[in-house]
Amino acid sequence: MSDKIYKEFNEIKIKDKITIKKEGKHYKLETVKKEYMLVVNKGKLDNEYDIIDFSTGELQEVIIFDDKVISR
Repeated sequence: MSDKIYKEFNEIKIKDKITIKKEGKHYKLETVKKEYMLVVNKGKLDNEYDIIDFSTGELQEVIIFDDKVISR
């Protein structure tokens, strides 16, 4: 768990193999085997990534174990 809050950033590295990059209004979570779009604002998306949607307010966190991503 991080003890810092980042409001504005272009890229954050988590451990050695996981990165979160700003992509327009949203963020891309890159793991070793897969990429996910972290949606923070409602709107139309045109990408090939699996989507983790924070824009509804129902999703509270994303947990990453090695290369597996769990959202709840």
